[in-house]
Amino acid sequence: MEQLPALATFSLIALGLVAPLARAARTDAMTRGKPGLKSMSQLAFGPEGILFVADSQAVAIVARATGDTTPVKRTAAIRGVAGQT
Repeated sequence: MEQLPALATFSLIALGLVAPLARAARTDAMTRGKPGLKSMSQLAFGPEGILFVADSQAVAIVARATGDTTPVKRTAAIRGVAGQT
């Protein structure tokens, strides 16, 4: 019975050491270049400041690492655009 808490503690420590390494790998595999977008149709932000751009003519999605990982401090409403999509 005493081995269970020790195993749980060891598992949490191991997870804490490995998790940052797994998280850093999201942008490590990205390559530099010019994607040659034909028609940007939709934009979305993902984790770690990654901007996803959909190209409807090329039928492709491009990911761009913006490097901006700071949280938003405040937001502002944009007036006069409701229903104009």
